[in-house]
Amino acid sequence: PLLQWGAHRLTTRGGTTYSFSARQGDPRKFMAAARPYLARVQGIRMGRTLREEQPVRLHPRLGVYPGGVEANGKEIAWSRLDTMVSGRTLLIRRRNDGGGFRTVARYPVGSIDNLGGFLEIARETIRNAQRDRRRRTTASMKAVKGEA
Repeated sequence: PLLQWGAHRLTTRGGTTYSFSARQGDPRKFMAAARPYLARVQGIRMGRTLREEQPVRLHPRLGVYPGGVEANGKEIAWSRLDTMVSGRTLLIRRRNDGGGFRTVARYPVGSIDNLGGFLEIARETIRNAQRDRRRRTTASMKAVKGEA
């Protein structure tokens, strides 16, 4: 962009806040370098909270629970959930009885607190809860490659 304002603010558990703005360098490069580490730390914190059987609220209409996700008032178990970021939108999808997925909620990426941590937790939890889906995908990839 030709014009950018604002700063990235990182707050530690102790309450110390660090700001990174265009005065210190390119904010996009800073976030590109910092995002993987921040997502991992946030995912670990979110996982710890969920293991303590506490919900995590990411948006007024999106919550994460040990058993799944509540999106727009609809509860979706991890075994039926799929998440996807398309452009600047987070899509929450539910598996129907036929095996396909239907979008049940859409959220602007900027409105989600701790998006990186949520995606980290969702990826691992969905992988564990949907082992049949992973096997089917692996089998179909082998068929495409001509290995089956």
